[in-house]
Amino acid sequence: MLKKHSQLFVFLLMLCDTLITFFAWIGAYFLRKTGWLVPMTSDLPDLLVYLKLWPIVLVTTLITFFVFGLYHPKRDRYLLEEFFQIFCYNLIVLLILSTFLLYYARDYYSRLVLLVFLGFNILGTFGVRISIRYPLRYLRKKGFNLRTAIIVGSGRIGQKTVETIQKNSWTGIRILGYFDPREKRTGRIFAGLPVLGTLSQLPSFLEKQTVDQAYIALPLNQNREIEEILDLLAEETLDVRIVPDTLSFMTMHHMISNLDDLPIISLTESPLYGWRRLFKRLFDIVFSLIVLILISPLMLLIAILIKWTSSGPVFYYQQRMGLDGKLFYIIKFRSMRPDAEKETGAIWSPKGDTRVTWIGKVLRKTSLDEFPQFWNVFKGEMSVVGPRPERPELIQHFKKEHRHRRYMHRHKMKAGITGLAQIYGWRGDGHPRALVKRLQYDLKYIREWSLWLDFKIIFKTPWALMKGEHPQFMAPANK
Repeated sequence: MLKKHSQLFVFLLMLCDTLITFFAWIGAYFLRKTGWLVPMTSDLPDLLVYLKLWPIVLVTTLITFFVFGLYHPKRDRYLLEEFFQIFCYNLIVLLILSTFLLYYARDYYSRLVLLVFLGFNILGTFGVRISIRYPLRYLRKKGFNLRTAIIVGSGRIGQKTVETIQKNSWTGIRILGYFDPREKRTGRIFAGLPVLGTLSQLPSFLEKQTVDQAYIALPLNQNREIEEILDLLAEETLDVRIVPDTLSFMTMHHMISNLDDLPIISLTESPLYGWRRLFKRLFDIVFSLIVLILISPLMLLIAILIKWTSSGPVFYYQQRMGLDGKLFYIIKFRSMRPDAEKETGAIWSPKGDTRVTWIGKVLRKTSLDEFPQFWNVFKGEMSVVGPRPERPELIQHFKKEHRHRRYMHRHKMKAGITGLAQIYGWRGDGHPRALVKRLQYDLKYIREWSLWLDFKIIFKTPWALMKGEHPQFMAPANK
């Protein structure tokens, strides 16, 4: 029944996309004809001419969406991810239509109409997805339109799978329980669900109970059992999914790729590639430029106060380690005496540091000394959000003293002015516990990176600065 419902859902989506394509095409025509966007230099052809092209526009759009999987079930996908898919697939449609018109009808159709159509089609297509999926997700949370699933393996991976699916209740997946190779686990409860039986009992269970999905969540050393399960499920109609055993050594973002027909899982891959890198860089440029313009009067005032209260330069340049271990010079307002490190060398500044000037104390407490780093962001050496950069000498000291094998993984992301560790209060301290906490949050940020996460961190940063450091009530980051 669920499969039939899925086919009906795909049909309804294609019907909606047909209507959206039609109204987006006609809307783009009339908007161009008004000359509201760009003044008209010549008359547009009659509407009928554009209506004759609409079937080609429709077929191109539907085929592109279908080929690239936009009509595949999106039950376990995030809406933001679907928006970027819609955006990219519409760009492909635009490229195909532009190529077609270039060779066959370049004198009849306006390129601006195509661009306006692109915008209307993206907004309309995504709007329909939202209007359909939000009610569906609400119904799933209330227990309707569910799919049943079983978890093969009740160990750490299986329990993590259960917790993740239950946390994302909008997917509408109801887990019945576990099946485990170990007979002694039958009847026990893990993560709130029972172990229903052993692998040999799985076929009889599937005969009596309707199951839509099976998640195989076994450790790597149980390859024989995985092959046995795949053989057992080969003649069943349920969807089989394997949860790879990467939890024990997964430290950050991972990516699955193929070399010929060999699947490869990269465990220390930067999440910034392709359009992700482009969008983050564009955001950094725009945001840093706006901030630099807005705070320029304040920065001028700070510079005057620094020169007035102590001798020495206004800015302080310090070598830090950034993306892929590359070194760069970070810019800060000087908050210490010019000869502050003459006797101590490179050390983390302790609380009550006597080397800090009185204006420096104010700057550090309010983090105003960090404002010049928006210039580092604009130049591309840093990002607005990311792990805070450390000095190479201190990094070597930390690696040597604490032997943390994951520390260098934080350099798979461009260093930032603020980050996940900072909004949870872990900043500016060389204490071993604080360093480990910052590392945990940095790796968590890289694993879970998204533009939406960047926005949330930026929004929360001012509140975190007002609360201060090391709030004990905060939950620890995942390692």
